[in-house]
Amino acid sequence: TYGTKTEENAESGKITFKDYLSAFKIPGVWIMAILVWCYVTISAVASYLTPYSTDVLGMSAVVAASIGTIRTYGCRLVGGVLADKTFKSVSKEQVLGQTACIVTLGIFLILPVGTNSTVLVILLLLVGVAMFLCKGTYFSVQAELGIPTNVSATAVAIATLIGYLPDMFVHTMFGNWIDQSGAAGYNKILLYGVGTAVLGIVAAVLAVIQSKKVAKRKAAEQAA
Repeated sequence: TYGTKTEENAESGKITFKDYLSAFKIPGVWIMAILVWCYVTISAVASYLTPYSTDVLGMSAVVAASIGTIRTYGCRLVGGVLADKTFKSVSKEQVLGQTACIVTLGIFLILPVGTNSTVLVILLLLVGVAMFLCKGTYFSVQAELGIPTNVSATAVAIATLIGYLPDMFVHTMFGNWIDQSGAAGYNKILLYGVGTAVLGIVAAVLAVIQSKKVAKRKAAEQAA
């Protein structure tokens, strides 16, 4: 595995270039990178829900702007607390968070024009909570994925580099869709978000599987 030599270096306090390279070979690093990628993409999708609610669904601009602020700060707090305090397994919490993103974004796809503002407000807030459930633990999953502590910072750097790549192109892509297709462009954005959340569920399920393998290996090592 990515095991013995790396762990010996960790115990001795030495970090070699080979240790950094070994981080790229750890399956958990790539799983974590995908989880970050999915959050960043879904966050971009969520930023278009306010104009979608006003321009297409008919919500008041004043209400939508207020909800946007609450979603950014209030939902961040609620999602973070749930992620930290409620779930015993980070990887399982990621499954739930990604599933919640699929459900909440998917509902927006079927909402008719003129949907009651109260319903829209609730949905916008639920999207925020679902989104921050994913964000709250995407780096905390390292221990369950068996990423050695001495390459933890490198693992985070790799996951961040890969995971934040969507910021380089999705907003331009989404803007082009809206410019070219109008209201239908928002549907494309929502479908893209749902598809990304499906990828997030796959990554989260892989994280659950990997965490069980890591736990089994650690139990075997302790019994030896």
